[in-house]
Amino acid sequence: MAPTPAAAAARADVVISMVSDDEASRQVWIGESGALAGARPSTVLIESSTVSPEQIEALAAAAAQRKCDCLDAPVTGTKSHAANRQLLFLMKKDLVYAQREARRYGIGLATAAAAERVFQHAIETGHGDQDFAAVVEPLRSGS
Repeated sequence: MAPTPAAAAARADVVISMVSDDEASRQVWIGESGALAGARPSTVLIESSTVSPEQIEALAAAAAQRKCDCLDAPVTGTKSHAANRQLLFLMKKDLVYAQREARRYGIGLATAAAAERVFQHAIETGHGDQDFAAVVEPLRSGS
């Protein structure tokens, strides 16, 4: 246990926050005792809190200034899901990054690998600039 988020981040390669709202997220990440203050360059910051898009954008900008990677990875599930390691991470555009980091740490993400292939196919068939739901378009057209 560390006395502050900054102290915890100083010893970590990956920092995950999962709190209730924008204000709680700011308290975890920002300020002299926030995790960003202690994070080393190339630390992976994962925000899994229930926060606004504006909070994610602000965190990503602050992380970039510290040369850290920031992932927006909200989760679904309840406290019992968390206790049983059954939370589902939703990682929109960060799928390729998640796969790379999982390989780096020797963690298998079979479902993410399959999803990455589907997303890549959608990009290759001209749907890369559309909402992520456009992944069904190549399947509909049989391409």
